Amino acid sequence: MCDHMERSKMTRCFVALLTLVFLAFGQLPALAADWEGLGNVLQFATPAYGLYASARLNGRAGLRACATAVGVTALSTQALKSAIDAPRPNGGTRGFPSGHTSAAAAGFGCLLGQQGWSGATIALGASSVLTAYSRVKAGRHTAGQTAAGFLLGSTVGYFATRHLRPNMALEAGLYSQNQVSLNWRVAF
Repeated sequence: MCDHMERSKMTRCFVALLTLVFLAFGQLPALAADWEGLGNVLQFATPAYGLYASARLNGRAGLRACATAVGVTALSTQALKSAIDAPRPNGGTRGFPSGHTSAAAAGFGCLLGQQGWSGATIALGASSVLTAYSRVKAGRHTAGQTAAGFLLGSTVGYFATRHLRPNMALEAGLYSQNQVSLNWRVAF
């Protein structure tokens, strides 16, 4: 696993990448005029960063697991599009699920599975949500279609990489003012 300094560098790298994406579209008010273009960029940038971060975190095993997740997500998305053939808001076909969103969410899921919640993971999640929003805003998908794409990509990415973080657990606690706690822990 990478130490805190490497995670900090990865977070800064991704923030710099997002900044470059916004700069590529000019000023922020002009960005709203090209939501489709933003989604087109983020569908590749987000999983690309997920692959990069996976390699940094877990070497070849991380890269292989994340690449598998991205591939499985792409194949699953296309299979669902063909099988369901749902209409798009703009009159097109094959709208379910959103491929842009599922691709972006796969990168998010890969990092979440390996690293848990961190600045970089949150940034990738935000990038995935922004991709979904851009597809709805551009009139290419409904909110349900993008939600399905997000769920598909993030789930495949997470489960394809979580084995690389063997000590991962969910914890919850209830604390009173006297610091007495009731905790539960589920390890997987």
